[in-house]
Amino acid sequence: MSTIAGNCDALASPQVLPIGGFTHVTDIYDLPISIPFWTETAGRMAVAEQGQLFLFPASGSTDITTLVDPLAIPSTMAPNGFIAPFWMFHLSYLDMRSEIDAASVAGHVTIQWNDFAIVGITPDQTSHVTLQVKLFSTGVVELHYCQLVAGGQPATLASGDHAVIGIESPDGTKGVQAGAFTAGKATTASAYRFTPM
Repeated sequence: MSTIAGNCDALASPQVLPIGGFTHVTDIYDLPISIPFWTETAGRMAVAEQGQLFLFPASGSTDITTLVDPLAIPSTMAPNGFIAPFWMFHLSYLDMRSEIDAASVAGHVTIQWNDFAIVGITPDQTSHVTLQVKLFSTGVVELHYCQLVAGGQPATLASGDHAVIGIESPDGTKGVQAGAFTAGKATTASAYRFTPM
């Protein structure tokens, strides 16, 4: 893992991936390119409201666990096999404002949580969180933070003090963590790059 300058992609005509109201996750979609991910090759994905991108092989069964409190990475407890730019129970999709976007950009795939809110007791309409995961055919994964506005919530909520940031293998035994429940780990000025070894 390395830290790089933050550089969010401009998504001109992204595909919008609807989130299920009861499941808090998108349907499973085919990736436009194959992505090496730990010992597997990912060909499909699903995106969770809570700031996780699940990757799956092109065929076979899938297991998606959502609406659980974040855990430090790695953990064999479900969920497993994900990328977490900002896994936080306080991240909320708002109807008529938020969306999950996907687009192919300059040889890579970008998944974006666009204009989500931070939840106190209810979603704070004055908070604005936009995140991106960039997936490269080489297996490189980048996490970028386009907008981290806490609104009426504590500023630390928008910088990671309730979030887990990192990637975890499909079996949950391996992972690389940029931060867990630590303020200041998410910032628009910097991003995280994970490079296979």
